Amino acid sequence: MKNPTLASLLVLTLLGTPSCIVSATRGTPTATETRATEVLPLQHANCDELASNLRNLVNSNTVRILTDSRTNSLIVQADKPSMAEIKKLVEQLDVEVK
Repeated sequence: MKNPTLASLLVLTLLGTPSCIVSATRGTPTATETRATEVLPLQHANCDELASNLRNLVNSNTVRILTDSRTNSLIVQADKPSMAEIKKLVEQLDVEVK
């Protein structure tokens, strides 16, 4: 069966009580539940250039980086560890160049 959650439910339906099924389905969150979306406004860096550099550094399977040129902002969708890493990089790279 392609859907492991559904397969687990079917097994629990045959072997367990409805209360077991409810507790089992509350187990692990889905990928969309663990991902957050944040807008990161930039003060100095160009959003398109920074987004391009970040895309080359991060895992594209777990992170999406879009830009809003009108506000010079990055729109980042990522899991918590990746978001923290991206925010740290943005903080280090969004500096005034002398």
